[in-house]
Amino acid sequence: MLDTEVAFFRTATLDRLQHEFPGFAQRVIEELAMLVGRSRRMRAQHASAPVIARLAAFLLDYGLTDAGTEHETAVALTLTQRDLALLLDTTRETINRALVELSRASFVATGSGHVRILRPDSLRALVASY
Repeated sequence: MLDTEVAFFRTATLDRLQHEFPGFAQRVIEELAMLVGRSRRMRAQHASAPVIARLAAFLLDYGLTDAGTEHETAVALTLTQRDLALLLDTTRETINRALVELSRASFVATGSGHVRILRPDSLRALVASY
């Protein structure tokens, strides 16, 4: 799906780090709070935004993170439409319709296993309108 980094620490190691570096625990808590906040905002957005806006937001996040450019961006999706549907809390058919609509509007171009973002500013405007 998306690149992720995970670190596992034994309880004893965390205790030692907390004692050796007093700000360590505070920083961990701040990071967790940020992640929880982001998750809550995304869930709130999902509850109120239509699928096409949620899909546009996902493609922008995924594509611009992958390519790091504001211009035409190829997003090599390793996700199926069914995977996208699960992530965005909808059906595969609805994802398909949203991709067709975005393609007809020339916001994206689709192909086998990829979506090319043609007009990121238009996608951003779509997301912002909800």
